[in-house]
Amino acid sequence: MYLSKKTKKRGFTLIELLVVISIISLLSSIVLVSLSDVKDKARIAGAEYFLGHIKGSQFQVGNWKLDSAVSSVVIDQSQSDGNNGTVNGGVSCDNNGYKKGKGSCAFDRGGYISIPTTDKSSLNFSPDDSFTLSAWIRTTTKDHMRVISAGHFDMSQGFVLQVTDNAGSGSDRDLYAVAGIGKAGELPSNESAIYVRTQKGGLADGKWHLITATFNASEKKLMIYIDGVISPLTDVVGRPMGSNSPSACGTFSVDKLSLDYSNCNHISPSVYYNTLDGEKNVPVCIGSTSAYSPTPVCGQYENFKGEISEPLIFKDVINSKW
Repeated sequence: MYLSKKTKKRGFTLIELLVVISIISLLSSIVLVSLSDVKDKARIAGAEYFLGHIKGSQFQVGNWKLDSAVSSVVIDQSQSDGNNGTVNGGVSCDNNGYKKGKGSCAFDRGGYISIPTTDKSSLNFSPDDSFTLSAWIRTTTKDHMRVISAGHFDMSQGFVLQVTDNAGSGSDRDLYAVAGIGKAGELPSNESAIYVRTQKGGLADGKWHLITATFNASEKKLMIYIDGVISPLTDVVGRPMGSNSPSACGTFSVDKLSLDYSNCNHISPSVYYNTLDGEKNVPVCIGSTSAYSPTPVCGQYENFKGEISEPLIFKDVINSKW
């Protein structure tokens, strides 16, 4: 009669467990990185599709290709009258934009691009005009920074597409898209402006984002899109006639996807052009804002830090079916 030997079961050693855990962690990180890359590519592809729709349906009055060919002059490639720009200060350009083959320029808060305007310029908009502003941006800076603007500070009428932080502190600070029209200063007192901010932030993540603002003159509506998706709005601020204190003006849609400023009397053509001589001819600025000193010039305030690619201005708005 044979006695069976009892087999002693052997467990994993600590080293073996640590090796297995390390392999699982490594594989998980690889998968997460891959998923993140796929998500970013899908986001950019969606934004490109949206931008392609705008390009195919609207008249371009400003299309500045920012790439390594840029030196002191930026050529306007739009369908308008050639709104070429001049590079000033710290701006360096290359072909490493939001996509291979798409150029961009890096702005160091001291540089900007200035595009002059005239009385008959296709870039001289009033509140009676519908227009769209759009640009790709990449930044890690959380601050007030202009992307595309004309006037809109001190003694200049104009429009603005910018990013701004929420005045938080530390990790609570965030970067949002902002759009506005009118005049932000208090002199003369019968001029004023309206700003509106998106609810969605997170634009200072070092990734490329497409920000777009549309001003619909017939409906007096302002909308902002981030990466091709319309973004809910918040924090509307305006300065009504004769007042120096911020005051809300305009009515949000029920879903807050647009701002109706038809009742904002200070945003009207009659007020808009009741201004100082030559105020209609303020330059359009890429990467900064403009002001009088004593004539309209770019590079005065809120200069951009980061990269800007494919800044565009259209003399139209996105159709309601989009």
